Amino acid sequence: MSAMRQSLGQVVRQTQNLRQQQVIRARQIQVNEIQTLTREKLSERIREMLRENPFLEQRNEPTPVVPEPMAKPGAEPPQEGWSEDYTGEVTYSAEAREELSDRHAEIMANVQERPMTLADHLHEQLILELPEGTLRKAADKIIYNLNDRGWLNGPLEEIFPNATEAGKEVVEQALKWVQKLEPAGVGARNLQECLLLQLDQRYQDDRNDPDYRDLRRLVTGYLADLERNRLPHVARVTGFSLARIQECKKKLALLNPDPGRDFRETTNEQVTPDVLCFKAADGTYQVRLMEAGLPDVELNQEEVARFSQTRMTQEKRAELRKKLNAAEWLLDAMEQRRTNLLNISRLLVDYQRDFLEQGNAALRPLTQRYVARELDLHDSTVSRIVQEKWMQTPRGILSLSRFFSSGIRRKPETGLPDASRVAIQQRIQELVATENRKNPLSDETLMEMLQKEGYLLARRTVQKYRDEIRIPSSRLRKEY
Repeated sequence: MSAMRQSLGQVVRQTQNLRQQQVIRARQIQVNEIQTLTREKLSERIREMLRENPFLEQRNEPTPVVPEPMAKPGAEPPQEGWSEDYTGEVTYSAEAREELSDRHAEIMANVQERPMTLADHLHEQLILELPEGTLRKAADKIIYNLNDRGWLNGPLEEIFPNATEAGKEVVEQALKWVQKLEPAGVGARNLQECLLLQLDQRYQDDRNDPDYRDLRRLVTGYLADLERNRLPHVARVTGFSLARIQECKKKLALLNPDPGRDFRETTNEQVTPDVLCFKAADGTYQVRLMEAGLPDVELNQEEVARFSQTRMTQEKRAELRKKLNAAEWLLDAMEQRRTNLLNISRLLVDYQRDFLEQGNAALRPLTQRYVARELDLHDSTVSRIVQEKWMQTPRGILSLSRFFSSGIRRKPETGLPDASRVAIQQRIQELVATENRKNPLSDETLMEMLQKEGYLLARRTVQKYRDEIRIPSSRLRKEY
């Protein structure tokens, strides 16, 4: 019997421990999630919780202004506490109705129209060019099978899999009609065809122009060589002079390999900073959290008291207990997010003061691990806090991740601090900007120049940093 009691007690303890672990795990998951949220997303989460969780309430919530219902002519004014005749409908005066109507018109006038798509633009032209019929239907189908660059999105055989021999001729004619539309180059199947279509349209009134003849020859036979800057090879096989090839290459650069670009919907997503950094009168940088728009929430003590005092079923109590836990965890997670975001931001500003003063060249190497160690946080906590957060600074709105950079060591004898990846990239840009384009600096030469300045880095690191800032290789930069 004693053994049975001991065994039963062991099972109970294990069950309790398992439940505690589950609660702790659920709480940590919510904390981690809240840490990653931006101010806007956190505001949405809080408002959602306010709607769904009775244990949360908003402090100092403004009382909505409800216009009083107008009394009917000759009717008695409503008495305090009246309810029998109230239907919830609100009647406005003629002036109020006119004001509301004007406001509605103003709002509707400012509603942004759906931007015209490339397909819309082409379809409108097609209606003017072709009458209704099989040919126009085929051309429309082609239009709605163009990708966002304006190129044909797959072979015609895939777009019209059931076309007969006669139907295939109609399809080819339809494609030619589409390729005549504006912007020039739409309906192309590849880059070469896209450029050739533009040349055909540009020189449609003078096909005997020497430029048309030479440009078409280069695009047809030597486009890959031009892309690789193999100009001497092109000169040898075509008989053109280097000067002529360079002239043609500049003219080809005026063509548009992406004719659909102007019709792509570009949404410049607005960034809402979570942190404000400003320079005080004494020259120090101050950091504040930007919390405007965040609902100020707290536990609804009346609901908490009602929960503890009211009799209810076990299932109902368990359900409400979960909501109470969720409310308490949310408040705790918000406080942790606030504290960590403020402390991390202050450290970043203090550590990268020179960067804020002087720009990229002064950015110091800094890792998230270093920040975590300094603030006694886990690396993953720093990562979550930094994720998608922005800071308003005297240098503009910067991502918090912008303050971090890997580093390159310097030779000890220089006595200079290590340099960040961004600083090295800026130095590479400066060196390339002043190079002789007829003899551009190779990655090997750039490495040697940087090593003379005390940086300890390899050629492959130079190549990696050059690629990251989209500087072409020396072969592609070479001018003949």
